[in-house]
Amino acid sequence: MVQVKRTELLACYTADHPNPFVALGKQIGAEQLEAVLAALGGKNVYVPTPESFWRELYRDIRDAEIRSRFKGNNTRELSLEYQLSERHVRRIVNG
Repeated sequence: MVQVKRTELLACYTADHPNPFVALGKQIGAEQLEAVLAALGGKNVYVPTPESFWRELYRDIRDAEIRSRFKGNNTRELSLEYQLSERHVRRIVNG
């Protein structure tokens, strides 16, 4: 069998190939695809939607801000500012 560079191998396929990693490799390149495969290969992984992924990151930042600003007696103020219930603010602070 002839050895072909991985970048050349990806170039032989179109992005609509049934294997989603071919399309991913065409978008990010063979080297980055190799890193993804090394990190995730053989594992059962949940891949969130883009909206869900970014929303979670924003929520983590928001929750960290709430924790850092919490003074023990400003639950109502934080709930109004972040448009959350007071109960939710307490869950974040205690969480």
